[in-house]
Amino acid sequence: YAFPEDVWFHVDNFSSAHVYVRLKEGQTINDIPSKVLYDVGQIVKESSRDGRKKQTVKVIYTMASNLKKTGNMAVGEVSFHKPKEVKFFIVQKDKESLKRLIKSKKEVDNVDLKGNWFT
Repeated sequence: YAFPEDVWFHVDNFSSAHVYVRLKEGQTINDIPSKVLYDVGQIVKESSRDGRKKQTVKVIYTMASNLKKTGNMAVGEVSFHKPKEVKFFIVQKDKESLKRLIKSKKEVDNVDLKGNWFT
């Protein structure tokens, strides 16, 4: 489930977590800071059982509204309405960044996903 202002991230050609970044009002996918891209790349690479073993992986991302899911697809499998709108970057594992991200992890119950709980 996603909102129109969400950007979806995933390791290409491997199973991995689906991570979403919520854009602020007026932002576009091109406005995502490079530091955020870097951190999300570390998270999805580490979440990939096979991708975490690779030196580098390709992380793909697109607006959540571009995701296409049909009834015959496996759980977690997606396609795209407009494949040309899928962007990518290459990620190499950074153990120090992963330590920082793991240390900052926070679990929250009963979250208003449309609200501003994350700011």
